[in-house]
Amino acid sequence: MTPSDNDDRLVGMNSRIEKMEAFLDLKERDDVRTIGIWGMGGIGKTTLAQLVFNNICNQFQASCFLGNVKDKSKNPDLVVSLQKVLFKKLLYSGDDIHNVHMGINSLSRRLPSKKVLIVLDDLDHKKQIEDLVGMDWLGPGSRIIITTRNEHLLKAYGVHHIYEVEKLNDEEAFQLFCKKAFKKGHKMADDYTNLSKGVVKYANGLPLALEVLGYALCGRELGEWESEFAKLKEHHDDNIIDVLRISYDGLDETEKQIFLDIACFFKGEDHDRVFNILDACDFYPKRGIRVLKEKCLVKVIEGNRLWMHDLVQQMGWSVVLRDSLDPGERSRLWVNESVSDYKDSRSWHDVNNVLEDNLHVAEIAYENQFVTETQKVDHGTVIHLEKIQFLHDNLLAAHTVWVNPAETDCLSRDGVKESHCPAVAMRMLGFSPIREMLDASICVSLGTDEAPSNNRMSIVDEMYLASLINKGREVHTNGTTDPTALPAETVLKLNGDFKL
Repeated sequence: MTPSDNDDRLVGMNSRIEKMEAFLDLKERDDVRTIGIWGMGGIGKTTLAQLVFNNICNQFQASCFLGNVKDKSKNPDLVVSLQKVLFKKLLYSGDDIHNVHMGINSLSRRLPSKKVLIVLDDLDHKKQIEDLVGMDWLGPGSRIIITTRNEHLLKAYGVHHIYEVEKLNDEEAFQLFCKKAFKKGHKMADDYTNLSKGVVKYANGLPLALEVLGYALCGRELGEWESEFAKLKEHHDDNIIDVLRISYDGLDETEKQIFLDIACFFKGEDHDRVFNILDACDFYPKRGIRVLKEKCLVKVIEGNRLWMHDLVQQMGWSVVLRDSLDPGERSRLWVNESVSDYKDSRSWHDVNNVLEDNLHVAEIAYENQFVTETQKVDHGTVIHLEKIQFLHDNLLAAHTVWVNPAETDCLSRDGVKESHCPAVAMRMLGFSPIREMLDASICVSLGTDEAPSNNRMSIVDEMYLASLINKGREVHTNGTTDPTALPAETVLKLNGDFKL
């Protein structure tokens, strides 16, 4: 059976079918070969396997396509049912199978005489293959095709080739969407063309998304298209996200934390930098990132950067958003759009309100470098925060080590308060310009940070260090010795009602 040229499934598939048939190597090889089809959810693995199956099944003595194996093998009785299907399709007979072990024995005994084609679709565990087929069970020239989201499964089983299904290019994606969104013979108006291109960009080459959204918009008026497209920017389509979430649900807890951190904060960031951050959090990133790559949730692309599909990232966001309706109770907060477009939205104010009490600001030099490089600006963290309206008179800024005079004026202008933790500054971060902040009328208080302070939590020690450090900083900065750089009386005032 060959699909017609009008079959929507053929969009973008011809080249992929050719690659798969080259891997299968039907004309030249008479051995038993297993080919894995690997990719993220909704990328078209099952569709490709079905099309290849239809194209080549007549070259075998018998063939069987077992779909949705993962869900159909959740208990031994279901596995036995699948074994019975194999018997019926490949051996044209039933068999008295009462358990999985009996099915394995019967299939392995009777299949070696036949050249067969078997497709096992949507697997997530090696045992699912082992219960249904073995390469040493089959006759010469037989072929097995396995589809999965898990590359490790294919490597562990020992397939001959792994074909990773790539997303559709822009032209293919537009063609597939239009086939779903417009009735045959419909002439597309310019307004629909522009909106269609917007939806295609949102789907980013994922066939599942193109089909779901095309079907949802088919037959709708222009106003409904505009409304649905605007809605996509704030609210994902559950039919798409739920399919993608299956891969997330299969992760262990540490792997989930790594995935959510990358989705919310680290997409596009340098792999080694993120690795070091996750390692410092005891997330075991060497294994965790490898598992995410094997399950098509992340990739490492050119420039050693971590990447994930836009809709996989949205799936991660949706997991966090479901934590709570109250942003303050969610595990992560982020701003996911250009600030200039986003700062008036509800989500922006949610983030701002949660962080209005305290925020670590310019505590390491890399913060300023990161802002200049990613935002393409010539200023650092403090001025950037002012420009996006994050500085205000209710904010307590912790550390603020790496600030220049202009940024000190900025903090003063916006009424920001400063919490100075001398032990942390001395051991880890740098030296805050406390004297300059006080001269600029910034309200400065002393604090202590437990671990870097050797767990002593002594405010007296912090007072001593504050005075000592700033006297030394005066020498380092100005080349002069000034014993009044931060006198004892001033240090006492930094602690409010502190009494000896």
